[in-house]
Amino acid sequence: MNKLFLIISLGISTIIFSSERPEWIESPYSVCDIKTEVCGVGESYGRMSAEVAAKKSLASYFETKISGITKSSKEMTQLSDGEGIISGESKQFVDNEISEAVDQSLEGVVIDKVYEDKESIFVLARLDKQKMARELRTEINKLDEQIIALNDEGSRSSFYKLIKISAIRDGLAKRYQFVSDMKLAPKISFSEIKQKQTQYLKKGVTLYIDFDEKEKYEDLFHGLSGLLLEMNYRIVENKAQKVDQRIKVTLKVKPQEMNVRGFEKNKFILEVNSHTDDGVKKGGTQFETISIGRSLKQSYQDAFVKIMDHLKSNITDLNID
Repeated sequence: MNKLFLIISLGISTIIFSSERPEWIESPYSVCDIKTEVCGVGESYGRMSAEVAAKKSLASYFETKISGITKSSKEMTQLSDGEGIISGESKQFVDNEISEAVDQSLEGVVIDKVYEDKESIFVLARLDKQKMARELRTEINKLDEQIIALNDEGSRSSFYKLIKISAIRDGLAKRYQFVSDMKLAPKISFSEIKQKQTQYLKKGVTLYIDFDEKEKYEDLFHGLSGLLLEMNYRIVENKAQKVDQRIKVTLKVKPQEMNVRGFEKNKFILEVNSHTDDGVKKGGTQFETISIGRSLKQSYQDAFVKIMDHLKSNITDLNID
């Protein structure tokens, strides 16, 4: 059979027009060194979308290979049922942070080969393992510094920040192990974290959240409750029950002048204070934000995201214990 080849070299990538598809389309490691590279192939109707597909293929291969390295990340990110390590929401946060760090490492991907026929464009993406290992090690070192600092602080809130960062660090360490064949021991082991969490559980600190408008702002009530439960505080529902501290929540709404028809502007003023059962104030946090929407409900939905971000960052100001 006669074969027609047209090869055009552009920079570091080679575009091939041929009557027969090259072997690397089905078997990328026929042209890649599995010891030093991670490779992926993408297919699409356009060059840019084919490159995106190649990077996704590369990432998928990468994640599949690292899934069996250790069980520690599964332990670190198990769903919380009162005895677990972190909640489902925090697990999502951890996964997002890991993905963001890996995506940053994938910026070093090189598009090495391009093949085009009448139906599609195919591209071969290569990632140098050593380069990715260096970038991952840099990120892991930064996280280790944060873990040590949080552990030295010694507070409950610092400890639960440490858990999330340790889970992110653990996920990146698995990926580092895959590309470098080297293990990076954690600064604080899973068993140490579990032991410390058990100590907080045994303290059994009880809280009552006093929020007169909790039915109107149900998502805010559950959002704050979730943050406190994640830190292993025990929340009671009976207002008359004796507790260690009471968390008083108020959310005021002040309409603002708005000259655009069909929209309204509102200022949301949040105040959260903690008191002992006999009325002694322990701590508190305040937050204001202005949001615009077609209705009060819509502007509140925008404000709610900002309010929760504030609470996540400033929950320590309640000085519960």
